[in-house]
Amino acid sequence: MAESLGSAELLRQLKSLGMERLLHAVNTFLRQSCTYLPLLTFGGKTSFVSLDVCGTEASGSAASCSFPEAAATWPRRQAPGPLGELVRGPPGQGIAEQSFSRGEFGVTNVPCIFSPPQMFPWIIQLYMVRTMLESLIADKSGSKKTLRSSLEGPTILDIEKFHRESFFYTHLINFSETLQQCCDLSQLWFREFFLELTMGRRIQFPIEMSMPWILTDHILETKEASMMEYVLYSLDLYNDSAHYALTRFNKQFLYDEIEAELLGRSIDLNRLITQRVSAAVYKSLELAIGRFESEDLTSIVELDGLLEINRMTHKLLSRYLTLDSFDAMFREANHNVSAPYGRITLHVFWELNYDFLPNYCYNGSTNRFVRTVLPFSQEFQRDKQPNAQPQYLHGSKALNLAYSSIYGSYRNFVGPPHFQVICRLLGYQGIAVVMEELLKVVKSLLQGTILQYVKTLMEVMPKICRLPRHEYGSPGILEFFHHQLKDIVEYAELKTVCFQNLREVGNAVLFCLLIEQSLSLEEVCDLLHAAPFQNILPRVHVKEGERLDAKMKRLESKYAPLHLVPLIERLGTPQQIAIAREGDLLTKERLCCGLSMFEVILTRIRSFLDDPIWRGPLPSNGVMHVDECVEFHRLWSAMQFVYCIPVGTHEFTVEQCFGDGLHWAGCMIIVLLGQQRRFAVLDFCYHLLKVQKHDGKDEIIKNVPLKKMVERIRKFQILNDEIITILDKYLKSGDGEGTPVEHVRCFQPPIHQSLASS
Repeated sequence: MAESLGSAELLRQLKSLGMERLLHAVNTFLRQSCTYLPLLTFGGKTSFVSLDVCGTEASGSAASCSFPEAAATWPRRQAPGPLGELVRGPPGQGIAEQSFSRGEFGVTNVPCIFSPPQMFPWIIQLYMVRTMLESLIADKSGSKKTLRSSLEGPTILDIEKFHRESFFYTHLINFSETLQQCCDLSQLWFREFFLELTMGRRIQFPIEMSMPWILTDHILETKEASMMEYVLYSLDLYNDSAHYALTRFNKQFLYDEIEAELLGRSIDLNRLITQRVSAAVYKSLELAIGRFESEDLTSIVELDGLLEINRMTHKLLSRYLTLDSFDAMFREANHNVSAPYGRITLHVFWELNYDFLPNYCYNGSTNRFVRTVLPFSQEFQRDKQPNAQPQYLHGSKALNLAYSSIYGSYRNFVGPPHFQVICRLLGYQGIAVVMEELLKVVKSLLQGTILQYVKTLMEVMPKICRLPRHEYGSPGILEFFHHQLKDIVEYAELKTVCFQNLREVGNAVLFCLLIEQSLSLEEVCDLLHAAPFQNILPRVHVKEGERLDAKMKRLESKYAPLHLVPLIERLGTPQQIAIAREGDLLTKERLCCGLSMFEVILTRIRSFLDDPIWRGPLPSNGVMHVDECVEFHRLWSAMQFVYCIPVGTHEFTVEQCFGDGLHWAGCMIIVLLGQQRRFAVLDFCYHLLKVQKHDGKDEIIKNVPLKKMVERIRKFQILNDEIITILDKYLKSGDGEGTPVEHVRCFQPPIHQSLASS
C-alpha cells in the first residue's frame, strides 16, 4: 500500500513539474545564469579562446594560432554569433585589438574583459568550445606531441572542470525538451505488440496488469481523501502513451490498445464529479445542522460559520461545475422545502423553551445572557453529536481544533452575535414562528403558575400598609416594613418557584426585544444599500450663498441612472415591471415609523392579564388605592423588599440566581397594568431609601444591615427606571410623531360632611 501511494505521489510531482506555468521564465534564467555566465567566466579566466564576432571565416586565423593542432579541429564555417561582445584588453593594447579585429584566436598574456550581453550561447558555439578544449587536454592525439604537456597544471585542472560541467549545458539550453523527456512516463504503460493479430476478439493482457490502472484502482479502493486528486495524474499516463505511440512509433495498433484500455467509451467526468460534489456539500450541510441540534443555543455561531464555508465552497465550485443553487441545497438539508419552518427554527425554539428561558440570567450591563449558578430545572438531554470526518467541517483536524478554539469564545454566553445569526438564519418567517410559540409559553406562565402565586401572596399581604412618616427614622421604617411583610419574607417558595417562573417570562420578553434590535440593524443595512436605487439621497451640506435645491438636483441627476424602477419600466417586461414596483413599495414601507414587533408582543401580553387579581377592585375614593394592598404593584413592592435584603456570606444573591429577567417580568406587568407611577410613589423600598438618604443612619435591624440594604435598593431603583423607560418608549411609539398626550381625568373636589346634607 505504501509503495503504491508513494508511486502515485512521485507521479504527481513529475506531472506537476511538467505543467509548470513559469517554464519559459525558468528556461531563460537557466540559459543566462547557468550556461552563459560560466562560459564567459571560464573564457575570461583562462584567456584561451575567442570566437569570431564579425561572423568571418575562422580558416584564415588558424595560421596565427599558437596551437595549430587545436586550430585544425576548428570547423571551417561561419560562426553563428558572438561568444562575447568584448574580448579585448585595455585601450592602447594594439596586439589584442588587432588579433580581435582579424578574427585571430590564441594564447596571449593580455587579460580579457567580458561584458556579457542579455543573450545565451547557441548549441554550435558550445559544441565548438567543448571540441577545442577536448583536443587540448586529450592524453592521446594523432601527432607525437600532445598539447596537454604544453599547459600548466592549474590550467589543465580548470579546463577539465569546465569540460566536465559543460556536458550538462546542452540539456540546460534545451531545458524545455529535457523536462518534457523527464516527465514523459509513457513507458509505464504495458504495450501489446501483437494486438492487431486478434483484432480485439481476444484479450491478451487484462487491464489489471497496466500500471496506470493499478495506481488508479488502488487510490479509489483505499478511499484516502488526500490521494483522490492523484487519480487524474495516473490517468494522464494514457495521454503520454498515446502521444508516444503516434509521434514516435507511428503505430496505429498501439494507439488502439491504449484507447481500448480507457474502457472503450467516453465518460462525462464533469457530471460524475458534479454528482459527488453535490452529495458532499449536502452531507456537509446535514452534519453542520446535526451538530447544532446536539448542542445548546450558543453553538449557532459555529453553525453560521460552517454554513458560510459551504456557501463559499459552492460559489467557487460553481465556476466549473453545474451545481444546484445553494439556497435549494440548504433548504433541502434544513427540511424547509415545503414546511414553513425547518430544523434550525425548531431547535432554536426547543433550546429557548427547555434551556434558555429557565437556565440563563440576563445582565443589562454586558447585554448578555449567562448560565445561572443555581439551576432550578432538570438537565436537558440532547441528541448525540454525529460523527463527522474533518473534510466535512473545516477541512482538517488542525483547522477543526483552531476553529473550535475560536468559536469557544462564543460558548459561555448568549448575546448580540448570537441574535444576529438567529435573525439571518431564521428570517422573518422563522422569527414569527418562534415569537408565536414564546407568547404561548408566556401566556401559560402568566395565567397558570404565576397567577396562582399572585393569588396566594395577595392573601398573606397586609390589607392596609401606610407609608410611615419621616419622623420615625430609617431604622424604625425598616423594622415596620419587616414586621408588616413578615409572611411574604418567610414564604418558602417565593425565592424558588415563583421567582423562577417570573425569570422565564422576563427572559422571553428580553429575547423578543433583542431580536427586534438585531432585526432593526439588519433592516437599516438593507435600506442604506437600497437607498441609491430608490432615489433616496441624503441632504447635502450647503455653504453660505449656495442653494439647497440646486445641489440636490445635481445630485439626483448624478444618481439618476441607478434609479431602478424607471429603468425597468422603460426596458423591462410587464412581469419585471410589476416585481420592481412591488419590491420598491415593500422597501419604502419598511421606512415607515411605528412598525415595531416588540410593541405588538407587549400588547398581546397585556391581553393575558385579564384576571381581576392583577388590578384589584375599584378604589373607594373613586381615584386610586393609596394604603390598600390590593393591586399588583403593592405585591411587587413586597417582593422587591424581600430580594433587597442582603444575603449571607455563602448564599446566592437574586442577581446570581435569576438575573435581570426577574425585574423585567415584574416591571413589564406593572407597566402593562398602568401602575408604574403608583409603584414609583408608594413603593416600600423607595420610601425607605428616601428616609435613609435624609438621616444617613446605619443600624442592624432584624439581622438586616440598613446601609447595605439601601445600597441594593438604589441599584434596583436605577434598573427599574431603565426598564420602565424602555417599555414606555415602545408602548407609546404608535401614539404619533409628537409628544404623547397625557390622559387627564377630572375629579369632583371633596365636600365636607357639614355641607353634604345641604
